[in-house]
Amino acid sequence: MSAVPQDQRPTVFWDLGGEWTVGPGSFVDDLISLAGGRNVASDLKEAYAQFSAESLLAADPDVIIVPSSDPSVVSQMAATIKGWNKLKAVKNNHVYVVDPDVVSRPGPRIADGVMLIAQKLYPDSFK
Repeated sequence: MSAVPQDQRPTVFWDLGGEWTVGPGSFVDDLISLAGGRNVASDLKEAYAQFSAESLLAADPDVIIVPSSDPSVVSQMAATIKGWNKLKAVKNNHVYVVDPDVVSRPGPRIADGVMLIAQKLYPDSFK
């Protein structure tokens, strides 16, 4: 996915819960980039920082990724974020709950994490 020009890559919001996300300098930001995405929080000044619901709505990402083992986490987000249904990722059914063990720990399995995220960003390329 590295051949995809930056301006054509899908924008990604990585939810860490409680209005927290990943920024530049985090290994997850690198994971998003390696998988062919653009982190909507790339202008943050810290690797892990708060990202308000208002900022999420303004960013209107193409894809939302939630590393969680709780399948109800998306419905909880929908209930607490005013304007959730207006988000492009929600409208297009591009909100994904992924295994946190694969994408939340830097180590040998991180290659699996890159592949998992790339499959979410470019599903037609993996049919």
